[in-house]
Amino acid sequence: MQRPLCLKCGRGIASEEAELCENCRRRRFSFDFGFILLEYSDEISESIARIKYHGRREYLSFYGELSAGLIGERLLSLSLDALVPVPLHRERLRRRGYNQAELLAERIGELLKLPVYPAALHRVRNTKALKNLNPEERARDMQRAIRPGRIPDSLRSVCLVDDIFTTGATIEACSSALREAGVAKIYSLCLAGRAER
Repeated sequence: MQRPLCLKCGRGIASEEAELCENCRRRRFSFDFGFILLEYSDEISESIARIKYHGRREYLSFYGELSAGLIGERLLSLSLDALVPVPLHRERLRRRGYNQAELLAERIGELLKLPVYPAALHRVRNTKALKNLNPEERARDMQRAIRPGRIPDSLRSVCLVDDIFTTGATIEACSSALREAGVAKIYSLCLAGRAER
């Protein structure tokens, strides 16, 4: 992203004077701060849709390399214990055949020599497609949809990995579950996010 960034979620913001985007000023998030690599656009939307709905897993290798190249040093400076992919519900995983966030996290982890813990979180409810919901509906639908899984005591600092940051409802649900399990430092990395206008 080329514009000023929100110091909390990492999305592009409209004002050079503001430190937080409007969304982060209104809501209180559980994660410490996040990175958003690309500004959401029609091209990025199409690329991510091809990954999720048309089996183009090979795109994730490119996006993993891009992530490691752009912010790898910053991620390593956080002394992370692991990358934690945002989980899919088992029904969606069965239909799709893979979790795009997990494959992305694995590629980044491979390049940065960071472990990946997909079992740290479980999606216990098959939520609606969030892209069709407004911010309040997203937050409501994600409540209690994510639960902590197997989290070793040594996991104190993690970075959540997902494809798109829209309102932060998914990252917040994951962060809350990790905090509940005692994880002290939680960051997020999302491929794309819509910048403020």
